[in-house]
Order: sequence, then C-alpha cells, then structure tokens
Amino acid sequence: QLRLPAGRWASTLHRGPYAGLGDSWQRLLGQWLPSSGLRMGAGDCCEVYLNMPGAVPEQDLQTLLCVPVEG
Repeated sequence: QLRLPAGRWASTLHRGPYAGLGDSWQRLLGQWLPSSGLRMGAGDCCEVYLNMPGAVPEQDLQTLLCVPVEG
C-alpha cells in the first residue's frame, strides 16, 4: 500500500517499457508543469509501478509518475 504525504500532487500514467520513463518525466516536468501555472512543491517525486515485468508484456507496463505541486 502506497501512502503519499498530504498535499497536492500532479500525476501522469506512463504506459510501456521502463526505458521510456525518462521521456515521460521530461514531458511532465519540462512541458506540462511550466505551462500549468503550478510549481514543484516540497518533497520527492515518485514512481508507482502498477504492474510488473513478467506479469504483463513490456508494452503493457503501467507506471504512475507523481510530483508534489503548489501554487
């Protein structure tokens, strides 16, 4: 069970191989966040793995990217 600290979070769902996570983070932090009117809040970003390699094909992996935000 995942417990994130209380507060406001932005998230996006990455679908596919873990090798593409860097691109998804770049779009979230480098494109979406600056255009959202929000800014990063205190705390750490995190990844939540919704399924695991071996349980599903690589193209069906799902990872939730979470960023604390404020503003």
